[in-house]
Amino acid sequence: MRTRSGAVGMAIGLVLAGVFGGGQLEAQTPVEGVWSVRVGSDRGERSIQMEADEGSRRSHRTSLRLDASEWQRFRERMESGSTFELRRDAGTLTFRADRLRERRWDGEFSFTPREGYRDEMARKGYRMTDREVFAAATLDVGTDWPDELARAGFTDTDVDDLFSSRIFDVTGAFVRSFTAAGLADLDLDRYVAFRIHGVTPELARDAAALGLGRLDGDDLVQMRIFDITPEFIREAESLGVRTPDVDDLVQMRIFEIDRDAVEAAEALGLGRDLTLDQIRTLKIHDVDREFVDGLRELGHAPEDVDQAVAFRIHGVTPAWVRELHEQGFEDLDADELLRLRIHGIDRILRKRRP
Repeated sequence: MRTRSGAVGMAIGLVLAGVFGGGQLEAQTPVEGVWSVRVGSDRGERSIQMEADEGSRRSHRTSLRLDASEWQRFRERMESGSTFELRRDAGTLTFRADRLRERRWDGEFSFTPREGYRDEMARKGYRMTDREVFAAATLDVGTDWPDELARAGFTDTDVDDLFSSRIFDVTGAFVRSFTAAGLADLDLDRYVAFRIHGVTPELARDAAALGLGRLDGDDLVQMRIFDITPEFIREAESLGVRTPDVDDLVQMRIFEIDRDAVEAAEALGLGRDLTLDQIRTLKIHDVDREFVDGLRELGHAPEDVDQAVAFRIHGVTPAWVRELHEQGFEDLDADELLRLRIHGIDRILRKRRP
């Protein structure tokens, strides 16, 4: 399996930290602890918060998702005062209610590992701790899940990979859908990132159809993060950004370069057919109509984008130029203004002026 990328690996690590918590769960059968859940709406899936007792004043927190039918059975059993058993391949979770308040229920749970589960997983190359077996039950990681990953092309995986792929539902069908869209041989973490950010095969096909070519996984994730939609791509082209790449489009989103921004930049009189880089630079350095017109009124209109940006960076502002004029320095050109400002000579000249 390919090396885990830093950003994606960090995101997955944070998720798995929520599954495992800190420390090591000592061997104990069954695992026992307390649970709680908020109630009050009719959503189809519920997450039960669980805290396993590790002894020595330590605990381990995790959560358990129930689908609609499981949630219905859970509610019925709790409201009737019975226990609720959830049988998973890794073992059985048993819930008992203590208090059923209007919006919050809580109680106790126990987990009994299935005899043979750990050995079956070990034979497939996954040596699991007690805590990992417990996590496998909460995530519904069965002994068939490694086979599902193998069919998708992932054979060199570890327990963390099993859990992250299960959490984000990276199935063989999901992987094959991207292969059909022209994206193949990606590592498992990239597919997890696709799930996290909502990247779909349709996005890859739409991007190719709109002239962005065959994009890699990073490009597609960036498109989702910055909401690069087909409509936005067409708008960029209408603004004169021909065959834009993803980096161009991301920059347009970050710096809010839209039709108004392009028209405002062109109205500065710093040249025609400004490039995307030039418009972005003007926005970064806050070179606006007030700044340029102020200099123009004083006879020092910037000749182009580079000069306007240099004026802004070095503090050649209308107020500063006006002060020089009041001191009698009215015939300076652009280079002289910049040298005076950069080297601080203006302060010396003002001191020597009668």
